Formats: sequence, structure tokens, C-alpha cells
Amino acid sequence: MTTLNRIGSLITLLSACGVATTQAQSVLSQYDVIVSGELRNVSEFEGPGVIHTITSGNNFNTATRVPSTVSQSSDTVYVQSALNRSISIQRGSLYYAGSQTVHQNANQFFVGGNIINIQGYNQGATIHQPGTFNFSSVFDGLTTESTTYGGYAANSTASISGNNLNFKVGAISPISKIAVFNIDKTLLETGNLSQINLDLSGKNPKSIIINVSGASGYTLNTPGGANFVGIFADKTISTKVLWNFQSAGAVNLRQSWYGSILAPSATLQDSGGALEGSVGVKNLDVSVEVHYPLWTGTGYNITPPIPEPSSYAACFAVGLLGFGVARRICRQA
Repeated sequence: MTTLNRIGSLITLLSACGVATTQAQSVLSQYDVIVSGELRNVSEFEGPGVIHTITSGNNFNTATRVPSTVSQSSDTVYVQSALNRSISIQRGSLYYAGSQTVHQNANQFFVGGNIINIQGYNQGATIHQPGTFNFSSVFDGLTTESTTYGGYAANSTASISGNNLNFKVGAISPISKIAVFNIDKTLLETGNLSQINLDLSGKNPKSIIINVSGASGYTLNTPGGANFVGIFADKTISTKVLWNFQSAGAVNLRQSWYGSILAPSATLQDSGGALEGSVGVKNLDVSVEVHYPLWTGTGYNITPPIPEPSSYAACFAVGLLGFGVARRICRQA
């Protein structure tokens, strides 16, 4: 085994023992909307977005709440392939990597025959064509993160009491400060639900990840009567929440939804209310707005939970292994 391989194995083992390691930043904390397939419909999305294909349909607004500190010449909307409808970009520029003809007539921009209304034209906003932006890293990041979060063990519980679905934060790691719920999709499909509640149990988690499981390619259909209440509807809390529909093929919502949504293989539909958080899906087909702010959780940078006491001996052994590897590296230097 090479020294680099030893180091890689050591980092993996240290992570399992609750020792902090550095990983890539979550793509959901960088973009409001990520669509690796088709954006079929949306009323508006308020932050930056990365989209493979925008299909024909109604016009919509983008980047409506991107901070004014972002330069107008900075790209805020990225489209990889076809752009088949007119859109309005309220802040920043469009990065377009497709094959349709791009041209400008006075202060109007066009992709194919579609008008791209760029509000910041007089301040330097424009359309940029193929450069170094890596679409694959963003789209692949959805699957990587979903798989990572789906592998976390639950430390918090969800249950139904009467007409209420209650999420209760349990004992969370003082290092990662992440609350993890692993629930079956049927909890969200309960027909008589009226309220969805969150109890922090006096904790202050950095991230709240809710893994929603079902058979491979499952379809989720939520009833329309359940409302998010209390701190679940507080944006200082809901921005920490991530709903991970790892194996879903379709997610059909019928109400306003609080927390970011990660469903890398699914078509997301919502006809009931705004989506309050980042969205990362295969296809997006909603008649509502996707709201700012972005996901503020630290899921992709966190360390797995601290091990049980029975694992401490193994972690001590890992520490000795690390010391040995470090000594070898020093001797070879």
C-alpha cells in the first residue's frame, strides 16, 4: 500500500471516530435550484440556479433575491443544453453552454428565438458562453450527497399523534450537531394529517436531515391538508432542514413545503404552495415559487456522529496508526 493510500484510509477511519475532516461544500448551499434533467415548469426561483434543460412553457423570473453584493457580470443562472422559453434574470448574468444561437439586439438578448430579459444589462450583465463551469460536478454532487446522508444512522424520532406528525430531535453529537431522522414515506402520506411539528428538545442542531425511504423508484403523494407549524415554519430553523428522498422516482407535494429538498432521481411536483428552501432534483415541474434563502446546513462538511463507548478502543488504535504513518512520512521526507 502506498503512503497516499495509507493516508486516505486513515482519514476514513478518523471520520468514523468522530474526528473532523474537510469535504466539499454542499451544492445545495450554493444554488437555489439544481435540475439535472428538465425544468418543465416553475413560477419563479429567487436564488441562483444550475439547469440542464429548460423546456418550452410559461415564462418565469430567476435570481429575484440574489444579494445586491453579487456583481451583475457574475453568472447566477447556468443552463447546459436547451433553453426553450423566455426567462427574466433579475440579478447577474446567464451562462449558456448549449448549441442554440445567442445574439443581442440593442438591450435585448436572445437564445434561439427566446427573449432573455437581463435586468442588469446597464451594469454589465450579459450572456456568457462556454467556459470552465463544470455542470457534471454539480449534478453528480446531488447523488453523492443524497447517498451520504442516506447512510447516516438516525438519532431522532418521528411519530404520529392524532392528526399531527411530530419530529423530535434526540441525542445529537456535540461535534457534528446534526439531527438525523430516518422515516418511511408512508408517514408523509397519512391522509388525515393537519399539522407537521418539530421539537428541538432544547438542542441547537446545525443540520436537520430527514431521510425518507421507500422501495426503489417510489412515488410520494402527500395529502394537501397538512401545514408546517411552529418552529418548522421559522426560516431560521427551516433553512437547516433537508428532506432527502434518495430513492424516490416522483415526489408530489400539495402544500407549502419547508426545508430544502434533495431528490436526485425524482421528478418534483408541487401545486399547493411555495417551496421554502433549495431544490436539487432530476426534473422540476411545479406551478409555485422556489424561495430563498439557500440550505444553511453543514451536512456535507460534517463528521459522522461520535461512536459508542465500545468503539473508543478501536479509535485509540486508529490514533496509534496515524502516529505511525506520520512518523514514516517524516522519515521519507
